[in-house]
Amino acid sequence: MVKDDSIEAVFLATDAPSHARHAMLCMNHGKHAASAIPAVWGSLEDAEALYETVTRTGLAYMMFETSVYQEDCYAMRQAYRAGAFGKLIYSEGQYYHYFPKPYPS
Repeated sequence: MVKDDSIEAVFLATDAPSHARHAMLCMNHGKHAASAIPAVWGSLEDAEALYETVTRTGLAYMMFETSVYQEDCYAMRQAYRAGAFGKLIYSEGQYYHYFPKPYPS
């Protein structure tokens, strides 16, 4: 894809640890790049390299939150828009990523 001149941008839905490397590969070939979260997987060096690549190339890097399209999230958004929850005063939320071995954060 990075060698195809008819492609302007690439969305990276690869494994999370590869997002920064793949984004830099795309931008170094003149393509805008976007990835699912996270942009960087636990490496400040990767974060700095990604930032440097964006700065040097002048191309756009975008990090997309993809969970908004999951069926349960979409269903709750539809219910909210339909007024199913009444007047919403305050809410918080988070989601949990399962790892067989906990990932320190």
